[in-house]
Amino acid sequence: DEGKDPQWLIKSWQKWLRNLMVLKMGGEDLTFLSSVERKEAKSQASHFSLKEIVRFIDLLSKTRQSMVLSSQPQIHLELLMVELSSDFEMDNLALREPELAKIYQRILKLEEKLTAKSSSSMTQEKKEPKHNGE
Repeated sequence: DEGKDPQWLIKSWQKWLRNLMVLKMGGEDLTFLSSVERKEAKSQASHFSLKEIVRFIDLLSKTRQSMVLSSQPQIHLELLMVELSSDFEMDNLALREPELAKIYQRILKLEEKLTAKSSSSMTQEKKEPKHNGE
């Protein structure tokens, strides 16, 4: 039954992220992890900055508080998932893959230009009367 409770899930994530944070800060002996769990946690911690891990823990805490007052706690869990996944997209890309982030920005600019060009040509077509049989 615990696996179905959103509160239990949040608590479990908080504990795991706390371990990632402690490992990131060099406090291996402050975690109660098996050697296999420690290896996995170190691997996961390497993908995030300390600031990101702290932010995740903060989001989890806020979500947990919101769930207590809610008649539908699973909605808060779903919102958390959306927030965590959308944060990850561009904000972190520039830090992790600067060249890829530059390419992505260029693609966005090209899309904007194409959209603007497309909408201006459609507007122009509406303004110009069509000539039949000339």
